[in-house]
Amino acid sequence: MYLSNDPAQRLLIDANINPARHYSVLVKVGEVITSYASISAVVESKSKNLPVGTVVSAMGGWLEYSVMPAEACLPLKPIGDLPLTHYAGVFGVAGVTAYHGLVDIVQAGPNDAVVVSGAAGAIGSTVVQIAMHMLGCKKVIDIAGTDAKCKWVETLCADVSLNYKSPTFKEDLDKAAEGFVEVLFDNVGGQILDLVLKVMKKNGQNWYDVIAMRLQIRGLVVTDATPARFTEIIGALIKGYQEGKLKAREDGQTIVETTFEDIPKTWMRLWDGRSTGKL
Repeated sequence: MYLSNDPAQRLLIDANINPARHYSVLVKVGEVITSYASISAVVESKSKNLPVGTVVSAMGGWLEYSVMPAEACLPLKPIGDLPLTHYAGVFGVAGVTAYHGLVDIVQAGPNDAVVVSGAAGAIGSTVVQIAMHMLGCKKVIDIAGTDAKCKWVETLCADVSLNYKSPTFKEDLDKAAEGFVEVLFDNVGGQILDLVLKVMKKNGQNWYDVIAMRLQIRGLVVTDATPARFTEIIGALIKGYQEGKLKAREDGQTIVETTFEDIPKTWMRLWDGRSTGKL
């Protein structure tokens, strides 16, 4: 039915990555690309809990059909009149990554100012909302790649939206930080990370700046969350939506009808800016 397109898939096919240093199994030429949140319909089943016709979310791949153990499939329940596709985004791996990182790992709260890079993506746009509306962080600064995407994130909630392609981005970041910030939820790395490190507060959470400002940098792999915690977080996200603290909008996902052969072309939208929110 639907395949999740994620930046992490790029790392699975990067020939320059040492397999021993990767958090997952790399995909070799001729093997199936992993899809982190496939939404599928059961067409044959030996499980009484998953009868034919049940719609499930599972760690699948670029496949038309897949054989999965029942325990690896999460049956999806309707949330009001929302499309089930949101289980691939804000109520799926992207949303769990955002919540797990900001709540479980960083433990952000009202005393923290938060910077979010890649804020117009599936994870970043959820981080922005969790930080402001669910955790009550004192300030949220989002960073995106076009003025249109910055304006879109502003409709979700951010205090300040910055276009990293702007010639005044560094100055804009310094001004928005108002001295220093406590938390950077970084989805991109590179120059943006270098610049934000300059405005991190002492003992902040995120190389001279790391040493001098006693910064903490934590890597995040969402599969470190236990299955039970994964389910708890999805419940918290759904509750946040029902309480009006989290938005699940049609313009927060980019759905592309395509042929099986053109799936790679659809995935490339992640890299050329032709997607907003979850692809």
